[in-house]
Amino acid sequence: MRLPYDVTAFDIKGKNHYCAHLLDLTNREILGISVSRINNTDLVYRTLEKAISKRDDLSKYIHHTDSDVRYCSSKYVKLVEKSQMKISMCRGNAYENAHSESFNKTLKRQEINIHQYLHRRSRKKYS
Repeated sequence: MRLPYDVTAFDIKGKNHYCAHLLDLTNREILGISVSRINNTDLVYRTLEKAISKRDDLSKYIHHTDSDVRYCSSKYVKLVEKSQMKISMCRGNAYENAHSESFNKTLKRQEINIHQYLHRRSRKKYS
């Protein structure tokens, strides 16, 4: 069972924001999602914590990410290991993480591009 993870950027009133999500491919459920103005380890760590709080046992899952530095930090790797997930990383090919890329496209088309967020408070439900 795979849990692909990705971060995508979007714009609110000319300022970049980043949405991190962890997707359960067995049922297409978003286990964790967070939004931040800063694309860093704290963003992906917070999202992973949310996913872990939703599932008691993640030991049968493969945690699949791209090979970004955020996912390689010792703090983040320790949390993945504590949850007993197996770690898998892309080798630079976006097609390896196609499910997450597809979710990003859907999120941008159906939510972000349709709703004009006037300020950060409008998207707080994801933080």
